[in-house]
Amino acid sequence: GDGGLAHLAAGLGLYCLTLFDQQSKIAWHPWTTKQISLQASSHSIYDISYIDVILALQRLRNIKYSVEGK
Repeated sequence: GDGGLAHLAAGLGLYCLTLFDQQSKIAWHPWTTKQISLQASSHSIYDISYIDVILALQRLRNIKYSVEGK
């Protein structure tokens, strides 16, 4: 996969959820508080649960509302 879009989103200040497969999340995640990166311990994207995705999206929403005051 290519994480370029996540870095473009970070550069634009967008909120974003990135799912990592084999690449190292620690080495390649965008360095912004407006993005959340998920990776399963098995390094298989198929092992990221939908519950983890939903919880991460809720965290992003909460970050957005606390920053923007909505």
